[in-house]
Amino acid sequence: MRKAMIIGYFGQDGGYLFDLLKDKGYMVIGIGRATVESNSVLALEAVDILSSCQMRKMVRQYPVDEIYYLAAHQHSAEMGMPDDYELFSESFDVHVNGLLNLLESVKETGNKTSVFYAGSSHIYGDVSECPQSESTPQKPDSIYGISKQTGMHLMRYYRENYGMFCSSGILFNHESPRRSPQFLLQKIATSAVAIKQRKQSQLFLGDLSAKCDWGFAGDYVEAMWRILQLEYSSDFVIGSGSLHTVQEFVEIVFASLDLDWKKYVVERPFLLKKKQQLTPLLGDTTKLRVATGWKPRTCFEELARLMTESAFEEKTNE
Repeated sequence: MRKAMIIGYFGQDGGYLFDLLKDKGYMVIGIGRATVESNSVLALEAVDILSSCQMRKMVRQYPVDEIYYLAAHQHSAEMGMPDDYELFSESFDVHVNGLLNLLESVKETGNKTSVFYAGSSHIYGDVSECPQSESTPQKPDSIYGISKQTGMHLMRYYRENYGMFCSSGILFNHESPRRSPQFLLQKIATSAVAIKQRKQSQLFLGDLSAKCDWGFAGDYVEAMWRILQLEYSSDFVIGSGSLHTVQEFVEIVFASLDLDWKKYVVERPFLLKKKQQLTPLLGDTTKLRVATGWKPRTCFEELARLMTESAFEEKTNE
């Protein structure tokens, strides 16, 4: 039986990845910020990723075939931002320092463990070319992007200098019903349901014309798994390969609830707290598709309906 470890188990991607690995017969070790009793994983416990001692102990105690480093320090576009110093410190702790402790621990054991790092399309910054591939110049203009880029450089360093199997996924936006409500698409779905149930009267959004490459998180974790089944490690773009506007998502969600979105949705540009992209981020997944055969199974319309149906069911059962 193959064994895998998910660092960042309690996040959106961690949950879907666990489901995938379980279906494939893996024994899974879940590592998160809390300790929880569970019969579905070999071990599910809190580990301080910033403690090199704890990370070394964990890697020695649980030798596995694959490790997925999905831990992330995130903010949505409409969340208030802490000051730069605090955000840099917290982001580098999660995206770089914790990863460094993991890679050193794996290197010291000498185990042939394959490691996946969840990077981000934010490494590109305000690019001039579209779509973006693995060879697109990286000019991150956000703290999140800078720290994710540094994590990818760290993976590349251990890959090239120590011959370790270290692959990074350049993940474009991926959503699901498991997203927290402060993220845009989940906010739209849950608000539309609340309006349908007359618990909310309006939905305020920053920019209906904003374009994005959105995919389904359940599809993207399959790409992660396929990347670790390759004979070589590298960096791979993971995206849907298509652009859609916020308004398109709104239209699908409200229509599925038999609502006229124009009666309820109000644009408020001041809600946007982050700098907006002049050139949209759109993933070119050619390298991934050729290497693994992966392509997304869930289209944009299906994603919107899935999130709406889930939000409706959850609100109904409250």
